[in-house]
Amino acid sequence: MHIQTVNIHFTPGLSAMNSALPKAFMDSTPAEDPATAAFSDRAAHATHTPPRIGQTWPEQGGIYLGVMPGEGGKPDYHLILSDKAGEFKDLAWGGYGHDEPGAKSDNDGLANTQALQASDELHPAADRAAELDLAGFTDWYLPARNELRLAYITAKQHFDTEPYYWSSTQSSDDGAWDQTFNNGNQGYSHKEFEGRVRFVRRLEI
Repeated sequence: MHIQTVNIHFTPGLSAMNSALPKAFMDSTPAEDPATAAFSDRAAHATHTPPRIGQTWPEQGGIYLGVMPGEGGKPDYHLILSDKAGEFKDLAWGGYGHDEPGAKSDNDGLANTQALQASDELHPAADRAAELDLAGFTDWYLPARNELRLAYITAKQHFDTEPYYWSSTQSSDDGAWDQTFNNGNQGYSHKEFEGRVRFVRRLEI
C-alpha cells in the first residue's frame, strides 16, 4: 500500500501529544480492499482478452473475428462482428455515379464509413451504422472488403449465404465491393442495388 508523505511542522512549546498526529493520520488512511482489487483486475482482463476466434465476446458486444492490421502506422485491432440484431436486408450502398475518395480503403472500414456518412450523397448501408446501439455500443461501422474477407475466413457460419453483403469499399463511381458467404467470392455491384449489411466494431491492441 502506498502512503503519501505528509510534512507536519510543530511549533516549539506545543504539547507532546502532537507527536502522535502522523501515526494517527497513517492509521486512518483506508487500505484498498484486496477482494475489490482482484475483482477489478479480473474484470479488466475479461474485457480485453478475446475468446476463441468465431466465438461470442460478451464484454465487447459481438462475435470475435480475429486481428486486423492497422493502416498508416495505426495500432492493430481486434475485430468484433455484431450479432444478428446488427444485420439488415435490402439496403443500397448509395451515391451511384459519384466518387467517394475517402471510402477506398481495403482494410479500414471505420474510415470508409465515416467518409460516407459525411458525404453529401445518401449512403443507406453506411448511414444505418449511425443509428445503432447494440449491446451497449454505438461505434459500429460498415466493414471494408478485407474485414469482410476475415469474417468469411473465421466466422462464415454466422452469415447467410444469399445474397451478397456490402463492404464500405468503393470500387468505382458506379460500384462498390461486396462479399458472398456461400463461396467466399468478392465482386462489385452497382451502388443502387440492394444487398445485406452486417456491422462490426473494433478494439485497438
